[in-house]
Amino acid sequence: MKKIAICIFLCLMTGLHAFAQQVKLTDISKIELISSSPFWVGASLHVVEVLPEGKVWNSYQRARYFNYPKPIRDSVRRFLKVVPEKDIKQLLVYINHPDTAIKLKQFKIQAKALVGLIDTLKEFARSSLKTRHDKSDSLTANLTARQKAYYIKMTTSKQAVNDATLKALRPLFNDDRSYYNMIFTYKDKHKDTVSAYVNDSHLYHLPWQIKNKNNYNPHLSELFETILGEEDFAKHEMDRLVFNIAFELNGRWVLTEALWEDYKTHYPFNYKNLSKTLEPAYFYSSRSGYFKSSLLPFNLQLRFSFTLGDTLKTKLYNAVEEQMVNSYKKGNFFFDYLKHHSTSIAFVNSISQKTVEGVKAIYPSITKYNYHDIKFISVLFDYYRAWDSKKNSGWLLLPDGKMILLFCSDVLIQEGDKIFAGLKPAGWNKHRNYCIVYDNKGNKITGGEIPVKIDLN
Repeated sequence: MKKIAICIFLCLMTGLHAFAQQVKLTDISKIELISSSPFWVGASLHVVEVLPEGKVWNSYQRARYFNYPKPIRDSVRRFLKVVPEKDIKQLLVYINHPDTAIKLKQFKIQAKALVGLIDTLKEFARSSLKTRHDKSDSLTANLTARQKAYYIKMTTSKQAVNDATLKALRPLFNDDRSYYNMIFTYKDKHKDTVSAYVNDSHLYHLPWQIKNKNNYNPHLSELFETILGEEDFAKHEMDRLVFNIAFELNGRWVLTEALWEDYKTHYPFNYKNLSKTLEPAYFYSSRSGYFKSSLLPFNLQLRFSFTLGDTLKTKLYNAVEEQMVNSYKKGNFFFDYLKHHSTSIAFVNSISQKTVEGVKAIYPSITKYNYHDIKFISVLFDYYRAWDSKKNSGWLLLPDGKMILLFCSDVLIQEGDKIFAGLKPAGWNKHRNYCIVYDNKGNKITGGEIPVKIDLN
């Protein structure tokens, strides 16, 4: 295990160097391919080197360590196979001409494959609907024939499938990461590295880092794994992608409707008292999600979480909608920002007294407001499509239209929008916490960077 940890560390260090030139086949003396994961997610390591020997390229396994599904400890250098020269040339094409954006046509998603998962999705629907009730047998939780037909219809919608694909290829979580490296050694002895540092939820190991840019070409990953000897990688990743797309289509378009119909059926009194201008945009769990209001733009949504039979929550959401409609009509610089960034979704949440206590040290005047009237608004870029988790910000909306910035990602600062003027990027793998108070027009009143994040719970 100690040797594995050392090897993984060396893989990490070699991954810090990026390409500085175009790679030529005739300049290469060796290519090393390394796949590794840290000990807390399995401690695996697979190292293969590819060498030009005579007129062919031969691959040799140098190390292979796995704990799952059965332990493997192999450090004997052994011949694997002849790698066709065309594969090496194609690898260099992908590296020399990186795809800096996701190109959906490369994935070739088939509607037939998505429709084939409908029985699996029914089980998810049954599970999700049953968790909403005190008695698990209180509902026969099957998708109706109409909902099945709706799902099938959505599998033929190019826009819906594209949105779901983009979201599947940009997952929410990015912890417990693994390393994938290609180290090129040249005849003049210098080296260059192509690397990917992602977790298992990132399909096709995307993105790769090439020449300090992201590369979203899935065929690079397929070729990488083929040379390593993982011949079933392309099929395995396509199966995962198709399932994730189907799951997203079902969750956003079908299950959200099914959960809402179920709510209206089982809690008619609550539904009767809920504002009829509110309806769910999305359920992210069986009881929680986001409301959209016909009185507000789509990119300003209200978070909800229903407790069974809780009529007070119904009244609360009506009040929050009314407050946000009034605030939006009065307007301020933040709402102007949302008008010009329609793909940025602002989610409105309640806060606690702890939040007020955290802000009070910077802005004592916050105590004059009832904390129930202060709203936390998290802004996520393109949440329903290609959500980029690196582009987000968090704000407090005060009843008089003032705004307090609590956090903001580096990417938004670097893009230079005036709403973030004067802020400096934190730098790689760092984060800045703020408590900056602005008036309605966006003029700074007080505050700045703070050492500890404001408690929002």
